[in-house]
Amino acid sequence: MYQLIQFFLRLRIFFTFIILEIIAAWLIVRNNTYQGVAFFTSSNVVAGVLYTYVDGITGQLTLRDEVERLQKENAILNQQLNNLKFRELDSTSTDSTALPATYKYLPARVINNTIRFTDNYLTINKGKIDGVEVGMGVVSPEGIVGRVRSVSENFATVYSLLHSNIRISGQLSDSKDLCTVKWNTEDTNNDYLQAELQYIPFHVDVEKGDTIETSGANPVYPESINIGIVESVTDDLSEGTKNVKINLTVNFSTIKNVYIIQNYYKTEIDSLEQNLDPLRSK
Repeated sequence: MYQLIQFFLRLRIFFTFIILEIIAAWLIVRNNTYQGVAFFTSSNVVAGVLYTYVDGITGQLTLRDEVERLQKENAILNQQLNNLKFRELDSTSTDSTALPATYKYLPARVINNTIRFTDNYLTINKGKIDGVEVGMGVVSPEGIVGRVRSVSENFATVYSLLHSNIRISGQLSDSKDLCTVKWNTEDTNNDYLQAELQYIPFHVDVEKGDTIETSGANPVYPESINIGIVESVTDDLSEGTKNVKINLTVNFSTIKNVYIIQNYYKTEIDSLEQNLDPLRSK
């Protein structure tokens, strides 16, 4: 405290000068119209710049909260959309016990991601306590992302679509012809922007620019979620099929926000279909 008092005493003349300058400036601004207008105009500019800077900082701090809020709203809208689609498909049924829609969307954020390997994964910030289970589908607003591989209490790893074990049941959006989407692991460039269609016979009409979407043929993904856009089509005479390359709608190098899809009836469907195995062997 003594040193602080000594500091002010040593600089008392300087502080007195500053105070007198401020008083003089205020009197000039107060009693002269031109100087007053110039001062307040300049102060408004400075204040505007300062407020813009502060708003930019606070905006960055609140951006993630806003993104999470929008994700939750989108999840609800996706659920409602699938409910409507399901009811439209079932509207001709006379069964009063027809099932309601089956899918629930849970928003999550990608906290780690790989794209340069043969088998790529993502890590997301949702786990068992959020209801995530192995086998659930994962999508983004742009399209298919992958499938849950393993789950801890607070996190989960996801088989990326860029993985040798992932195949997606797809269809052409216009004709509804079925196909299988697989990332080409034999591509030496490991192109994370493209995949290919398998089992496309010659008679199927597929052209560059066609949209490929999920078929809904398995309980993991709802129907009509985007997968990719056809880039090229060539004939494979030895196999009697078409070689089709697609540009994926999801850019895996920049993906951040995703949705985990829960099918309430998946366990029941899987259990029922497992009973078909003995029949298949006969």
